[in-house]
Amino acid sequence: MHNPEEKILTPRIRFSGFTDAWEQRRLGEIYEKHDEKNSGEFREDKIISVAGMTYLSEIPKLGDGYLATYNVMRVGDIAFEGHSNNEFTYGRFVENTIGDGIVSHIFNVFRQKTEYDLLYWKYAINNEGMMRDILVRSTKASTMMHDLVSSDFLEQSIPVPSLPEQHKIGALLSRLDNLIALHQRKCDGLKTVKKSLLEKMFPREGETTPELRFSGFTDAWEQRRLGDFVVAAGVRNKDNLPLESFSVSNDRGFVPQEEQFE
Repeated sequence: MHNPEEKILTPRIRFSGFTDAWEQRRLGEIYEKHDEKNSGEFREDKIISVAGMTYLSEIPKLGDGYLATYNVMRVGDIAFEGHSNNEFTYGRFVENTIGDGIVSHIFNVFRQKTEYDLLYWKYAINNEGMMRDILVRSTKASTMMHDLVSSDFLEQSIPVPSLPEQHKIGALLSRLDNLIALHQRKCDGLKTVKKSLLEKMFPREGETTPELRFSGFTDAWEQRRLGDFVVAAGVRNKDNLPLESFSVSNDRGFVPQEEQFE
């Protein structure tokens, strides 16, 4: 039977075969602040956008002197991105999974000191549930973002699973991301098809037949006044009936009001 502390360090869902509590570790035992500067190894095409974890698509032209101020960020390194949003209240850490490169000197880079699973830490270090309290204690609010206090960050503790369990968790979450990306591409393709059909299956302005039609339909569309089949409805809910409220969204149409303002 686990004691109370072990319960805190044990996730609710686990892979079969893993029963031990996760070990509470100081982040300073896992990461160290790394100040490796760009000594000419990397050019502008290897500048990393920390927010998107991609190489910059619009490559600036920088002199050697300025490139030398950039911090090197190698695969597995993490950097703090301090902008808050609905998902990340105090900013977030992002792990480099795309390849070695460089980031602006404003980003502190931290490097793993121990054996680790790349994919597991990609998700763990970016997990608001795990990192929120850590960032509350190790960031300070500035004008438009949160600034990380590196020394405070390294003093915080985080629960860490065994390396085999890290492998399992990282692989599963990565597979899910790949499936999401695959279905997103399919969704984007269907949206493109739909947009094309909307353009071709309705007559253009000044015309009475669409460009694309189902077989067997050849007659021109009839020009009708909207008032012939639509009437204005202005009935108010004076009796305060328990009816669901809806809003009209530019991109989603008729949606429940709570979804519109999420």
